Amino acid sequence: MPFIKPFRAVRPNKSVVGYVAALPYDVVSTEEARELTAENPLSFLHVDRAEVDLPSAVDPYDALVYAKARENLDAMMAEHVFIEDEDEHLYIYRQIMDGRVQTGLVCCTSIDDYEQGIIKKHEHTLPSKEADRIRHMEACEAHTGPIFQAYRPHPEVHSVLSDWTGSREALYDFATSDDVRHVIWLIDDAPVKEKLISLFQDIPHLYIADGHHRTAAAWQVGRRRRDANPNYTGNEGYNFFLSILFPADELHVMPYNRVVQNLGGLSEEDFLTAVKERFSVESAEEPVQPTQKYHYGMCLGGRWYLLKAKDIPAGDDPVAALDVS
Repeated sequence: MPFIKPFRAVRPNKSVVGYVAALPYDVVSTEEARELTAENPLSFLHVDRAEVDLPSAVDPYDALVYAKARENLDAMMAEHVFIEDEDEHLYIYRQIMDGRVQTGLVCCTSIDDYEQGIIKKHEHTLPSKEADRIRHMEACEAHTGPIFQAYRPHPEVHSVLSDWTGSREALYDFATSDDVRHVIWLIDDAPVKEKLISLFQDIPHLYIADGHHRTAAAWQVGRRRRDANPNYTGNEGYNFFLSILFPADELHVMPYNRVVQNLGGLSEEDFLTAVKERFSVESAEEPVQPTQKYHYGMCLGGRWYLLKAKDIPAGDDPVAALDVS
């Protein structure tokens, strides 16, 4: 059963939260990050992509970048761009986009739960990306990005969160340039915090939706620090990592798109002939959004097609039954 823990958040000063809020570090290139931060000295990308404040010739993985991230974080703390809560709390984070609402619990989760498989993962990780996040965490002495995790819906958890958001003023309520509204509440009531901690003991597993490399890096940093401190108690900050837990029934699976390279140099006609060996192919007038399992949209030569798999996987292997397989 997952153990969740309150924590002392370092969070934006309310007056500047809209300027601080930034896209995740791994969805923007260095060039895009430079553009986004050029006229915004408060953007969190100055911490998460600190190469934007160094000459363009500096490699994004140079030691100077990690040192600059720590320097920028310390400066923003000193200038009260960020404040730190005096006590450990839980937080509620709501996102509203295109009329959809998802409400999550912000907390710390355990590296032990990750190691023991209570926190489930579904991706292999790349050592180079893990190393980048390890160096960033160790330089900043902080988890600068939360791990997005899902859990099976739990009526009592939903009730507690709904009661709190319905009866308390939000700590932050603002919209970003991508038309997403962000609303955050602070849970400072001890019995409510204890109730939520207890309720999550009834939930068998958490599932990483996004943040596999950051999770693996946090686990590695925690293990290293345990090795360096044989008398650790298990309560030290490095035993946990920052997470946002969303109920699965509020999440929306967005399209997953990939470019398939025509390495064989086939003509469009021959390519379609090859595709038809495994799929039925229907022409479409507009971009195709699949509406059911084993249906796919394909754009070839500027034209759209609906593909329907001919061979539906049989048996009980859940991986073989995935559309991607």
